[in-house]
Amino acid sequence: NDASVQTLRSFRDGHLLNDSVGTSLVNTYYTVSPPVASFIYDHPALKPAVRIGLLPSVAISEATVDMALPVKMAIVGTLGLISISTLVWFRRKVRQTSP
Repeated sequence: NDASVQTLRSFRDGHLLNDSVGTSLVNTYYTVSPPVASFIYDHPALKPAVRIGLLPSVAISEATVDMALPVKMAIVGTLGLISISTLVWFRRKVRQTSP
């Protein structure tokens, strides 16, 4: 919805674009997202799953837009650890199921 999009834009503009790592993440997003958006457009049944998948990002963005810097760093660090843990778990799962 429009409020979620505005929250993500505020997070991008107020936090991600303030340093080189955040800028790299934004640039990667703008490189990767057009083909993904096109795929989702061609497969509208995926829209609900994508919206649900974006909820954590929207929630974290909402929480960090108006919080003090140490709290923001803790939340972003936790998100990073969760993301890395998920990636490691997924890779191990794929290796276990590969012949």
